[in-house]
Amino acid sequence: MLCPFLLFAPKQVFNYDFGSITTESPVIKSVYGVLKEAEHRSTFYIPYWNVPLLRAVVPRQRQFAADMAVIDATLDDLIRNARETRQEDDFEALQARDYSQVKDPSLLRFLVDMRGEDATDKQLRDDLMTMLIAGHETTAAVLTWALFSVAQAPAVEAKLLAEIDAAVGDRTPGAGTAWQILGLRI
Repeated sequence: MLCPFLLFAPKQVFNYDFGSITTESPVIKSVYGVLKEAEHRSTFYIPYWNVPLLRAVVPRQRQFAADMAVIDATLDDLIRNARETRQEDDFEALQARDYSQVKDPSLLRFLVDMRGEDATDKQLRDDLMTMLIAGHETTAAVLTWALFSVAQAPAVEAKLLAEIDAAVGDRTPGAGTAWQILGLRI
């Protein structure tokens, strides 16, 4: 089962559609491969993955390297795109910005615009990797950003509230209620 973060947050955080709702995404598949390897490494007594020759011949280590290459290439592309379209401004202007009118209203866009040249590609990549790999732990931050983005767009907010009212009505919402609300699936 996919983490809700990986289903709902990619556009708001990364400005990237992983396509993971309708098809198997190579990036999401790689994320789960990396997580599986991290779990393996945390329970294995001998760190054979630190031996260069074994990294080249052990199938799971070759797969780990391939998974990391997919993730790295995707994050590098996202960072390069965000840097090329950077709109640096002071903190107050960034907070007051109407993100409903911004072509790329993602958290990555905000980080690049706010940090400017102070943020290295490595720092941004590490931030994105943390959100991608440990997304289930950063859901609160992403939901805060998503709600902020909705609040910046009154028409979107009104449409979403109407969809929620129609789906919930007078009853207590259940786990499946979110799937009935199209605005939550976009």
